[in-house]
Amino acid sequence: MDINNLFSAVQMIGSIVIPITMFLVFIIWVCKGFKKNVDSQEEKMATYAQLAISIVFVIILFPIALFIGGMATDNDPTTIAFLSGFCFIEGLPLLALLLTLIKLTIRIMLRKNNTKT
Repeated sequence: MDINNLFSAVQMIGSIVIPITMFLVFIIWVCKGFKKNVDSQEEKMATYAQLAISIVFVIILFPIALFIGGMATDNDPTTIAFLSGFCFIEGLPLLALLLTLIKLTIRIMLRKNNTKT
């Protein structure tokens, strides 16, 4: 095997594995924050940091997802083909954003329930 072929194979694997690993670690970080003890200032700041990072991921990947979605409709010009290409890129960041918003909503609801009693 030529060294150039080996380098291109490692580069291809790295370009696939590294972003998926980053998003999975981020989703685990978001899910780890679902705890019953929600009064900590550190937990509040971590939730806002997760929200900011989620929004940044979604904004950065949005043009790429539109491009990939558009390329997916090259042979099959349907909405399903576009959405499959779009969600291929934007799916994990949107899931992370959704989990962070759910976590923030639960935190706010628990805080309101604790102040009423």
